[in-house]
Amino acid sequence: MSGCGWLIIVAGVFAAGVGLLTWLIRLEIGADVRGAETVWVTSAGTHYHQRECRALARSEPHAVTLDEAVADGLEPCDLCEPPV
Repeated sequence: MSGCGWLIIVAGVFAAGVGLLTWLIRLEIGADVRGAETVWVTSAGTHYHQRECRALARSEPHAVTLDEAVADGLEPCDLCEPPV
């Protein structure tokens, strides 16, 4: 195969990857728009957080919806002020 043939293949694979990434981003944004905001919790914690919260630095947090965190009786973190 010539050099141009490989270039076309690589460009096609790249375009497919970009398309998939765009679809995933839209899916994530769509979930947030519907009110399923994501917050971060730890297994032993009593608060929920934003992902970049410094209180999570030494923890292994996992994502839950805001509705799940509130239903579990968790309070919003005072440091990062996540959605209420």
